[in-house]
Amino acid sequence: IDTIITDHHQVIRDTETGEIIPPSAKFILHPDVGIPQLQNFSGSGMAFYFCHLLEERLQTGFDLDLWQPVAAMGTIGDMTPLLGMNRDFVKLGIKGAQTTKHIGLKAMKEACGVGAKMDEEDFSFKIIPKFNAAGRLYDPIYSFAVMATEDEEAAAKWAVTLVEIN
Repeated sequence: IDTIITDHHQVIRDTETGEIIPPSAKFILHPDVGIPQLQNFSGSGMAFYFCHLLEERLQTGFDLDLWQPVAAMGTIGDMTPLLGMNRDFVKLGIKGAQTTKHIGLKAMKEACGVGAKMDEEDFSFKIIPKFNAAGRLYDPIYSFAVMATEDEEAAAKWAVTLVEIN
């Protein structure tokens, strides 16, 4: 199977050859594999960067402005070091989240009492814990539903549910 791998965890290499495992991947997007500018990127940052590359080359219609704050939220939630390009990435994400059109993120901001001047502390202490709590304490489908829906009423309902679960 043709495989594309995006990750940010430790790269595993063959002890004899030093080659990255699995060697048969068509494409590996990892900060330690040829892209040092992405050092410290989280899984969400790597996935966003991959979507950015696809959009740039294939014009897929992926709305970078809509999803960049969400990827930055994942970066903060993963507690990756905010250094270099990663710091700039999160800074842009926070700025984008202030005026986001993302239905789920808007619903979470409202449910968590976060205003237009949200900052990294709002992400870190008011929004992200609600997403994490669903997976730890109940059912992560609510976190997915809030972020995937295009229905404002449903997003608001699920956002309140995430707050209650937390």
